Parts: sequence; structure tokens; C-alpha cells
Amino acid sequence: MLTKQLSLFALLRDLEVPNPPQNVRGYLGPTGLTLRWTPGTDNSGTYDFVTVFSDSTDAGHFGVDYTAASVGAWSPGDPRIFRLKETDLAGNESSLTQVLRQVPSLIGKTPDQAAALLAPLGLKLGTTTIGGTGPAGTITGPAGLVLAQEGTAIDVTVSPGGGLTRLVLKVTTAPRVKPAVRKNIAARISLTRASNVTAELFSPRRVKLYTWRFSLKAGRSIVRLRLPHQVRRSGVYTMRWTARSGRESISHKITIRLVGAHNVIAVPARVLLAGPAAGGIRGTFTTQKPKLITASGIEPTFDAAASRRTDVRVIVVDVDAFGVSLIRDLHAVFPSTKIVALTSGPKQMAASLKAGAAIALPRSTPASTLGRLIQRLLAKPPKPVKTVKLAGPPHQNAGHLH
Repeated sequence: MLTKQLSLFALLRDLEVPNPPQNVRGYLGPTGLTLRWTPGTDNSGTYDFVTVFSDSTDAGHFGVDYTAASVGAWSPGDPRIFRLKETDLAGNESSLTQVLRQVPSLIGKTPDQAAALLAPLGLKLGTTTIGGTGPAGTITGPAGLVLAQEGTAIDVTVSPGGGLTRLVLKVTTAPRVKPAVRKNIAARISLTRASNVTAELFSPRRVKLYTWRFSLKAGRSIVRLRLPHQVRRSGVYTMRWTARSGRESISHKITIRLVGAHNVIAVPARVLLAGPAAGGIRGTFTTQKPKLITASGIEPTFDAAASRRTDVRVIVVDVDAFGVSLIRDLHAVFPSTKIVALTSGPKQMAASLKAGAAIALPRSTPASTLGRLIQRLLAKPPKPVKTVKLAGPPHQNAGHLH
């Protein structure tokens, strides 16, 4: 090689194998069996193609624009074994995915019945979401699921109402609030049954300061609780949330740190990558190297952003995978966190900005460019955001956003 360039350069050879495809599922529809997957990560930030094997036969190669493959006719009891493998741009090949197990139909079963059916197959019940129509407390989705990787958890949707569903309460809030900047606390509440909910605020010395009361339907709601004027001192406060439905009640405690407008947060800064389109920025940071967290779904995204052990300052969201509604909900609960939206269409980009994203970019944006933009967002101090006061006294219904 002859070079007349005076700057330093290097030739790199990629020797590291990629991870195999993740979350492999098989769905049966009118056109037959369709396999779906999430690409595995690679040290280079991308990959070349995914190979689908039917037994030992190569059933096709699928590039980065495809995360699904139509297999054709299939019926329960089909003896074929489907496995996937990922190949990166340097020709390195991942290991094969775990064997896909046939999943019995869970529609119409209760969660306990579904767990009993899945256990002998090496599968387990995952996250339960309230939705769909059917007998109260029975599973309404996922529809058409017939294959899943051995050892994985199957997320299900359960119909609400009727009092047969066990009462479950989950509360997600930002880990830190600056009262001088924002006068309220936003909370994302998940309930399996319509309930009367109370939120009690305790001082760092465990003295009760205030109580909010409101009624919520089953499902997910976002409420805003206006902080009382006497609560302005920095420190770690405790909130006790209680939901009551009929004769059943459930309580959870969470902590929230109130900090001054100019306080420095002494926990590690993080960048949260939500969805497959965000995974390409790994390895693109040069002068600044924030640690990255990945989330494969909506609930893991909220859980990671709400962590009390880290400081998630930027969230990169794959809008095509999760929808604009995730941008809106994240911005409501974590207003100080910068959100970067990745999507394939101009309408979705405009909708993402309107929903609260700081930046909206095409999915085709080079990883290096995305990395530089994230570095700029990390370097900028958060600006105060105006809040809208709710009508009526603070003890009344805090208001639904859904």
C-alpha cells in the first residue's frame, strides 16, 4: 500500500462474532407461518443478514431491512425445527438460536392455567398487560403465537373487569424532581382493576405532608400531582401509593429525591436505547463515553428510565417499533430527559416532535452522526419547562392523559 497521507491511520479486521437473533417467535396467520425476530447486537454496530434454517436446510437470507420471514404452510405437530443465525459484514457467524418450542393456544385461559401449560415446555409466563375483550381475567393475546424460543417468557394480554383479575398496582415516576423548576410530580400508574388510589407524601423525617386522592380505570394512566407549597426543601422523600378495589387493597412505597435547581446529580449518566433501531450507536462515542442501557419493550424502557441508581439523561426511541405514544408518555413522566426519536417517515418525525422529542431523525441516520448529537444533548444543561396548572384543588382527580 502506498500512501502520501501524513495523518495516522489503521486497518481494522473484525474478528468478533455477532450475537444471534433475539426474541424469535412464530405466528400462524392466513398466509401460513411467519417467523419474527429482533437482530442480535454486533461490535461493528450492524450486521449483514440473518439466515433462517428449516431443520438443516437454508430457507433464506434476510438483510437489515427484514425482521420477519414467511415459512409457508404449517400446522400443529409439524416436526420441522426452525433456527436462526446472524452474519456480520466481515463474514463472522453467530451461534444458532435456541430450538423453537410449539406454544399451545393460551386464548381464553387464565394466567394460572397458561403458566401450567407453558412450564412443561421450558417456557414461562411473562408480563401481563390489561386489554382486549373476553371473559374477565382470561387471556386475549398474543393471537396466533405458535412457536417461541425455549426458556423465554411469553407476555400476555388479559381482559379487565369482573373482579376476577388479581389487583396489581405499579407506579413509575422520575427518580428526581427539582421543585424550583417543576411544581408537580408525574406518575405512570398501571392497574389491573378500576380502583380508588391515594398517594401520601412523607418528609425525609417520615412526617406525613400531603395526600392526593383520585379514581382510575383498569389499564395505564398518567397523573400529575401538584407539590404543596410547603414542600421545597431538598432531600429524599417517600411516597406511599395505595389502590383499593372492592375489598382488596395493595400498597407500594417509592422514594423521590427533591433537588435544588443547580444541584449536581452524583450518579452515573446513562443513555437508554429503546428498540432495535437505536442499537447501532454502540462504539460511536469518542470524546465522551456514557454507558448505554438497552430496553426491548415499553415496560423495560420505563423501568430503566425510573431507576434510582442511575441518571438516564437521553432516551433513543425506535418510533416504528413502539409508536409515538411512547414518546408522549416518556416526556410526561420524565420531562427533564432528552428524547431522540428514530423513525422512517416525515409524518412520524413531526408527530414525535409534537409529542415531546428533543430531536427526530430518520432511521437511516449514520450511527456516527447520532452519536455526536447525543453527546451534544448530554453536554447541555436541562432548560426549565413551563408547566400547566390543573383546575381545582390538588386533592381532586389529578387528571388522566389517556
